[in-house]
Amino acid sequence: MGFEGARHMRETDMYSGHMYEADLLGVYKPTKEALAKLRTLKGRDGYVERGVMLDFIRKNPSEDPTNPRQPFANELRLAIGDALGLVDDADLNRLKFFTAVGTPADVFHGIDGWIEYEAKRGNDSVIVTLDATKNPNKETAKADMVIPLIPDAEEDEDAFLEAAEKYGKEIARKLKMKIADKTAKRRERMPDAA
Repeated sequence: MGFEGARHMRETDMYSGHMYEADLLGVYKPTKEALAKLRTLKGRDGYVERGVMLDFIRKNPSEDPTNPRQPFANELRLAIGDALGLVDDADLNRLKFFTAVGTPADVFHGIDGWIEYEAKRGNDSVIVTLDATKNPNKETAKADMVIPLIPDAEEDEDAFLEAAEKYGKEIARKLKMKIADKTAKRRERMPDAA
């Protein structure tokens, strides 16, 4: 069911939290080869450590992380780019969205997806993890950011775009804070120049 086709279901109790996550952020669909690799990582009951799972998805994305299929994920990524002041394609391509819906990152670690921003130099990057929820009262989560029920784009496109912009600005703020923290820690480790 696509995000736009979920309108009737959203008005009923039959629209589950998992369906909402999938409509908003997409579902991770590994290739057969990636699935075989993932099976080697899974422990008892399908558990995979958080960092291992995120690294696996990063190396084996099920879609182009610079052009997510789901409308909200795509608009959110663009809104974050705007809030970060990214203007050219090279800069925007360093901003990536990954879905983790349906993976051990979702099931065991509460991460439905994440935004990753790569530094211009080196392999340094920062991430903000996302937890999509139908619960309007959920304020805390294992993820860095809770994204509550977003208006349907077909019903109210303006409200849909406003929500993407609102959460995009907040995620950009969190990314900037993480970059500043990394920079400060790097400076602390550097010997004093005398």
